[in-house]
Amino acid sequence: MSVAIGSIAAGKTVTGETITGGEMTAKGVTLKDCTFVGQHIIRASADMNLLIDGGKKVNDNAVTPQSYEGQFQIISQINWGTAKSGIVIRKFLSDGGSGDGFQVGGLRGLLIEDCEFKNHAQVDVMHADSVQVMGSQFVIIRGNWFHDNSVACMMVDWDNSDNAFEDNLVTHQDGWDFCCSGVPRLRVEHNTFAFSSYGSRIQDDHSGNPASNGYVVRYNAFVAGNSWNFATGSGVKGPDLTNAKFKAPGDPGTRDGYQLATPTNAPDGQVWGSRRLGATPVTPPGPTDKLPVASFVFIPVAPNIGQEVTFDASKTDVGDGPAKFVWSDDPASGGSFPLGEGNPLKFTFQEAGNKHVVLKVTDVDGDVSSAAHDVTVATAPPKPPSDTWVGKKVIIDHPTSIYHGQTGVVLSESADKSVLNIRLDAGRDFRASWVKPL
Repeated sequence: MSVAIGSIAAGKTVTGETITGGEMTAKGVTLKDCTFVGQHIIRASADMNLLIDGGKKVNDNAVTPQSYEGQFQIISQINWGTAKSGIVIRKFLSDGGSGDGFQVGGLRGLLIEDCEFKNHAQVDVMHADSVQVMGSQFVIIRGNWFHDNSVACMMVDWDNSDNAFEDNLVTHQDGWDFCCSGVPRLRVEHNTFAFSSYGSRIQDDHSGNPASNGYVVRYNAFVAGNSWNFATGSGVKGPDLTNAKFKAPGDPGTRDGYQLATPTNAPDGQVWGSRRLGATPVTPPGPTDKLPVASFVFIPVAPNIGQEVTFDASKTDVGDGPAKFVWSDDPASGGSFPLGEGNPLKFTFQEAGNKHVVLKVTDVDGDVSSAAHDVTVATAPPKPPSDTWVGKKVIIDHPTSIYHGQTGVVLSESADKSVLNIRLDAGRDFRASWVKPL
């Protein structure tokens, strides 16, 4: 079965399907172990909370010189303020095809983790970076394997800042392993670069960017290839590992085969190279920052005034838990009205109308993720004029029904008297809940 990405509704989980190309704006979507075909344009927004968990895109040539450059184009033109998108891509295979694997532009908040990028080759005038980041902040590229590409990661255009490239394995690139400019406060740590062609570089300026300053580069291992080309900033080259040996002999064909035999640790006890390599990698002090991903459902889906609603966030990824769950009603007209804290939450609305329920999840590191759903609360059906509706004359009071305003007599009623079987004066039977006595 195939599903167009633009047809997926907010809050839905799609598992094991073929996802065809198009544009997505829906929030709170999870795409698990899916195969992607065509060009996928993600128009990001605050608290979008898209999760791509597993899955693959293989030899897809939908990108042309006339289209966006990314097989996945994750873009936005909103004013982010302090908000983040909450988009997470993990355990994904991006293999070959035309264009960039992922091109990211104008984004704030993205995690690409534990993915594999391979065989992205530059053809003619078309870019073929595995990941290209432009004008984006708080983009974390962590724990991925880049191999046999033209370029692993580029951050060279426009206003990037506060991004991170860490714990990645980069091998056998035809071009740059990692190349950036104009990225203040960049963090590049614990990467293993093997068999480099060009090496990696951090430049001061490219395309009119600000200087690359305040960056931290440390604990990276270059093996059998070129090393860093630095401009200004606080880069630290680290040891010369050109002649270092792998624990597996020769040229390893698996990710863990690139674990270094020696050296293992820096003088301060930190690991040289990626901490994701090997069956028993050394874990550095302190927690690994795992971002929460908020998600929730509610029942009943169409509540009445005075009817208890249960909000359940049990499928939330709490990141570095335990987490705090805070619920509120944030109407479009403005303001925020607290509903309560904890998970699950039970709440009874006392007024009808559309409620914009927002869940904010905060983990122990202070990282925040939000999810939202609209809840339409209806006026409760009126009580019967006596102990029963049966035999009473009523009028249909439901403005969206074609029978609104018609009159009839109640023939029977459900046990709770909420559903009535009515013989309309027009000569047909009709089941209704929304009536008034005459």
